[in-house]
Amino acid sequence: MRTDSADVVIVGSGMGGGPLAWGLARRGIKVLVVERGDYLLREPQNWSPTEVFKNHRDKPDER
Repeated sequence: MRTDSADVVIVGSGMGGGPLAWGLARRGIKVLVVERGDYLLREPQNWSPTEVFKNHRDKPDER
């Protein structure tokens, strides 16, 4: 059985979690980011602000 360790665990990679993880990792801190949902494919539409925010691409059905 494989086990990993982290110095910090961040729940969610949104506007707060993503930059925090990046900043900590740059300082040599071992960071684990836990995110819910499925893996998103690397498609051009997933990098488009219009598709993501205006057309609600990959928005979950839950509220």
